[in-house]
Amino acid sequence: MLPIWIDLLEATAIASEVEGVKFFRPMTHDLLKSIIDKMDSKVNRVEICDLRDNTYYALVHLTNRDKALSIDSRPSDAIALALRS
Repeated sequence: MLPIWIDLLEATAIASEVEGVKFFRPMTHDLLKSIIDKMDSKVNRVEICDLRDNTYYALVHLTNRDKALSIDSRPSDAIALALRS
């Protein structure tokens, strides 16, 4: 368990997916997941990888056409995306 502080909007993005709440229009993380899918890519994992000056940093690890990619992310966005993936 890793306690991190996140804002209400980020918490809503995570909680809505955990609780199975669907919105009339896609949230940003749903849009990103759709783009990843349309680009024939896959989220393999997310990693909270660093803590500097009381700020956590994360990476989203993707595969696109057998090429591994790592994208910088806020931890809350990485978690919300991982739940959708």
